[in-house]
Amino acid sequence: MLSIMWFVTGVVLLINTLLWSVYIAWWGVFGLVPVAAAFFLCRLTSGRETVDDPAIGWDIGEGIDIDNPDQPRKVRVVLEDNALNLGMLAIGGPMSGKTVMAIGFLHYLDQHRQGGWAYWEGKGDREIYQQVCACGAKPDRFFSTELPHSDTVNIFAGPTENVIDRLTRTLISDESEYYGNAQRAAIRKVVPLLKSLGTPVSLQDLYVTLILPEAAMYVLNQARQKQVPATIIEAARLFFDIEEGERMNQINGLLNRMDIFVTGSIAGRINAYAPTLDLSKAAAEGQKVYLHMPYGQLTKDIATMLTEEIGVIATHRQLYENNRVPWPQVFDDWGAFFYDNFGPITARCRSAKMPISFLFQSRGQTDRVDGNRIFTTEITDNIGSLVILRINGHDTAEWAAKQFGSYDTTELSHSQNTAYEGNNLTTMRAPRLDAGNLKNLNAGEAYINCLVTGEGGAVSNQRYKARFPLPDFSGAETIDWPLIEVEDNNDQPGLHLWRDFMDRDRLRELKKQVVKQSEDNKAPQESNTDRVREVDFL
Repeated sequence: MLSIMWFVTGVVLLINTLLWSVYIAWWGVFGLVPVAAAFFLCRLTSGRETVDDPAIGWDIGEGIDIDNPDQPRKVRVVLEDNALNLGMLAIGGPMSGKTVMAIGFLHYLDQHRQGGWAYWEGKGDREIYQQVCACGAKPDRFFSTELPHSDTVNIFAGPTENVIDRLTRTLISDESEYYGNAQRAAIRKVVPLLKSLGTPVSLQDLYVTLILPEAAMYVLNQARQKQVPATIIEAARLFFDIEEGERMNQINGLLNRMDIFVTGSIAGRINAYAPTLDLSKAAAEGQKVYLHMPYGQLTKDIATMLTEEIGVIATHRQLYENNRVPWPQVFDDWGAFFYDNFGPITARCRSAKMPISFLFQSRGQTDRVDGNRIFTTEITDNIGSLVILRINGHDTAEWAAKQFGSYDTTELSHSQNTAYEGNNLTTMRAPRLDAGNLKNLNAGEAYINCLVTGEGGAVSNQRYKARFPLPDFSGAETIDWPLIEVEDNNDQPGLHLWRDFMDRDRLRELKKQVVKQSEDNKAPQESNTDRVREVDFL
């Protein structure tokens, strides 16, 4: 734009000169007026950063380009959508402004991007939810591991193999190899049996099937009636044929781990046959999902199961969906929730337009994922934006400063000795950012390293210092937790082993039905001994 203005100025000056030289008319003086005006505008614009077509993205506001710290320039800082779609890593100590930044990002997504988002919030403060709603980013779905009136999920949902992997990862305790293998075998043999029945099932159904022989026989009979593949039935039957005392001894650790998921106040919210929050549906429909998950061991296990489900959704989007609408994931204060499969899931999500943005307090939280710091390297190598807010710890500050690289600078030195006296100008490499600077930032201030698109689509790294805008939180204090009404799970279609077999009256009635079914469905070649053996289970 500046070049065009100078060109127009030159053309006007040329025309005015020709008029003056040819006609030598006094009115040619007036031609100098537009020339002077154009010249003034060009001079006024020179040295300023102007953008005719601003990049599409999150406009942070005015900041400073620190690519060359010796010559900082005032610029407009925009985190481009192309970069945001690769994910973001933000690191900052307590009270540095991470969560407010995350809320601002959600507000941007809500106001300027098609589709929804998922906000995984690991602090649990009511104020965070209030501020998210107050700034206009009220979620469509709200799930909490602590609040009773929230949406419901089914942690048993998804393809059979994925459910097996999910349960194996979270429910198999660190016992001896013998018991660990026995527990894995129990999950691998019984889960396919339950999933093949063609009716909604939950973790409670698996628990009852494992502890009650009559429930196991009921499920086997249902499988036969529904013509489930014989291989699935036979694998489960062989497991149940193990002497009961030995079988229960083998899976005792598994059952102990399952107890907390199938009993207590949270059981109804995570074992719903018709969950009000279906993550697959949320991703497909672009819903805004708020996951309120204050850290604790139970919450971490549930978070792991739900994160595994996110990985399944990402895989499906990669394989079968062509026109994928971005569904960003924001993990706030999530360092303690990491586990060893998080890296591959992150890569899947990025490819499936479900970019993950992380907000941590220190680098140590990412290093803890795999113990050898590979995950930290994976994040920094693949994200589109690195945001460093105020950092308290020395090690994290040193690491963060190194991410901004170095630059060429000159140093003037004076030499005075008997052989030579004079000034020397030396070029040297110096760190672009000093770790000490990261400890003195105000809340919301940050150093940003992000990808930007230049002329001809060329992509490069730009480094800024900026302050994230404060969203409008007016009226936040009047907002309360949502009260979500959900239907009684007992009234929903499903296998209902917990309801029927854990209640004596219902169990008595079921026994009569199963005995009658055994009589009616007895095959001609089946011996009387076999039939009596099945009935004796009850």
